[in-house]
Amino acid sequence: MTKEYVILPEPKMNFNKHKYRWNGFGYVPSTNEYKVVLMYKVPNFVEVMMYTLGSGNGWRNIGKFQLKMNYVFKGHGIFLNGALHWGHSTGSLILVFDLADEIFREHLLSPPPQPRSWLFKDLGVSNGFLFCASAHRSYIQYKRWDCDIWIYKKKNDNEQNEQYPSLGWTKEFILSEGQQPLAFTKSGGVLIYGSNYL
Repeated sequence: MTKEYVILPEPKMNFNKHKYRWNGFGYVPSTNEYKVVLMYKVPNFVEVMMYTLGSGNGWRNIGKFQLKMNYVFKGHGIFLNGALHWGHSTGSLILVFDLADEIFREHLLSPPPQPRSWLFKDLGVSNGFLFCASAHRSYIQYKRWDCDIWIYKKKNDNEQNEQYPSLGWTKEFILSEGQQPLAFTKSGGVLIYGSNYL
């Protein structure tokens, strides 16, 4: 959008030799810094490298983090509220990495409740909220796959405790067969696309 770009130097280690790797990009308002994160899985831990744009420090090795299960996450991190989010390939959890503190958040985020036959589709951001799109077999026609769009937000708009609001997943949309979410409108709608339409 700004037509600005930066070509980052190659990390000293061969990042591409690792089968399981993830990346992300985000902004830390408290320090006015943009950060690029590279993660890769080696047996029993995940190693994290970071590049802070404009720092002149190059790639820094943040460290090795031991995680409790066999983590295989999907592609690019989704940036929201100072953290990057990756969905597990099975959809069983969401990994959260805090950019300011440069650590994994203590509690992994659980995905929304799902029916038995479902496929994890995607994570994204809608109007400042994390959303999860998941496909499942239609309740009306078994051979058809529908897509649910869930938003992670305050469970109740009249929440009394604003400092520690109760957050949870709310199903906002159900898309019929072949429809995929593309973007969300300011009025709260969803722009969808199919094989031959928008």
